[in-house]
Amino acid sequence: MFSQLAPVDAAHFLPKVLGTLASRYDREKFGQYTNAYDAVQTLFLNIMEVSDGTRPPEALTDFSDIPVWSSRIWQITGGLKQAFPRNYRRYVDPGCNHTVFRYDEFYTSNLTSAAGVNISFIDWLKGMTSDDTGSWKNLSCTPGVNCGEEQLTATGIQSCLGRTFEP
Repeated sequence: MFSQLAPVDAAHFLPKVLGTLASRYDREKFGQYTNAYDAVQTLFLNIMEVSDGTRPPEALTDFSDIPVWSSRIWQITGGLKQAFPRNYRRYVDPGCNHTVFRYDEFYTSNLTSAAGVNISFIDWLKGMTSDDTGSWKNLSCTPGVNCGEEQLTATGIQSCLGRTFEP
């Protein structure tokens, strides 16, 4: 399936891959967990853009563009949410950490649905992996309000990266 895809640049990679999967496997569920200002995803975006030639090599370690990555992920997940309303959902947690599975947030994270209902990540995941989709909603923090913007300092970003890469 992917051997038939035309080459794609960094800005269009996620929509192309997830869109291809969601349309090809339209009876399956696709969930995406991320943090609003994921420092590791920003690092990968930097690598892809340097590889594409759209940014200079010194941009690899430039994390001042975390808000750029963040705005793109809102745009990408929003587009996927619209394009695949039946089988795609997102869960966007506050902060700049990467992943949830090896941390306490796996058990403690919860976000409020549009209907005002608190839904834990565990319940969201159960909804995605079962026939009970009551908790499988598009959930996210609110940018500029409660997405962890206070972590977007050099120290905060290094802390997120350190947490991710520690053993």
